[in-house]
Amino acid sequence: QSADLLLSRPEDSTGYMPQLVTPDGKGVYAQAGAPMALDSAPFAALMLGFFSTGVGNTVGGTSFFEKHAGAVSGALHSTPMRDGLVWSDPQLPHVGYGFTDSIVKTNHTFYSSVLY
Repeated sequence: QSADLLLSRPEDSTGYMPQLVTPDGKGVYAQAGAPMALDSAPFAALMLGFFSTGVGNTVGGTSFFEKHAGAVSGALHSTPMRDGLVWSDPQLPHVGYGFTDSIVKTNHTFYSSVLY
């Protein structure tokens, strides 16, 4: 249910995937004032793959994959890229997870690119 809740909350105007969902059901999309977390979409894709296999992979009669594939695809496409790598614009820097959670990053981001 937690994975279903998280993947059901892409941001409407951007397609960004939340990092977490609060108890009242609101998605949190970034931290440290950044517009999005660069790693949320790749982590959502990994989660989608993991929970789309095995027993109990349906939600209300629809496969878990079918229910969330469009949102995860949109989130992946909303991830800023440059030169084939995930990009954090220095004028509008983003944040990622990795080993430097909550640290604003700029330019090409290796950890996020490997996840992507």
